[in-house]
Amino acid sequence: MVAFPVRHYRGNADTELWDDADRVITRNRELRKRIACGGEAWPPRWFFIGDPLSASAYAIDLCDPTSPVFWVDHCDLGTVEGQPGEPFDQWLDRWTKDSRADLQRVGDDPDTDPPPPVKLAPRWVRWSVGFGLKLFLIVGALIGLYGMYRFVRSLVRRFLILV
Repeated sequence: MVAFPVRHYRGNADTELWDDADRVITRNRELRKRIACGGEAWPPRWFFIGDPLSASAYAIDLCDPTSPVFWVDHCDLGTVEGQPGEPFDQWLDRWTKDSRADLQRVGDDPDTDPPPPVKLAPRWVRWSVGFGLKLFLIVGALIGLYGMYRFVRSLVRRFLILV
């Protein structure tokens, strides 16, 4: 086993090549049962390797000795029929270079550990904040409408007095 080629993406499950074995296994099982992406179930010869959060997939053909990599549009294997895949070793070299360049372009060092995962506030806190903001907006809108009503009413009264 070798280390993941881009250190900054170690443990990821959101690029073209995932480094989270449990999630790769889970996604492959889902695709074989039509749970992920809908459509037809994937046959065992196709192995999912990643998804850059685009609802599509990158997969390799296990029956071909070069393990060609294919981009599978919305997980529909019909989109790769008759298409030549790129041998995995070539694809991996290109992906590694592109990923490193992309990280450097945005100011991230590809040779550093990935940032720690963002810890979300408990669900009840997120719900309370969302509910509070919605309530604030509704009450504010009602107060604004009432103020408009009083303003228009006063204009009408003044206009009627002048006539």
